[in-house]
Amino acid sequence: MEGSGWPFLLYTEQAKEYANQRFHSHHQRFNKLIWGAKDFNDKARISLRELEDIELIDSCFQDIDIKYFKKID
Repeated sequence: MEGSGWPFLLYTEQAKEYANQRFHSHHQRFNKLIWGAKDFNDKARISLRELEDIELIDSCFQDIDIKYFKKID
């Protein structure tokens, strides 16, 4: 969704259905991760396989060092 072509595709309605489908797929996977983290229990738990699949499909922010988000005491 960060690519510069997305606004153009949506604005000009070229590949509109594809763009909408991609957006909704990203949104569903994002929600699955958020709810899995927020309500970490057996019901909402995400399997390692599911997490790996999402990581392969939506491999954004690969270069972020999570140590920057560590809580400082």
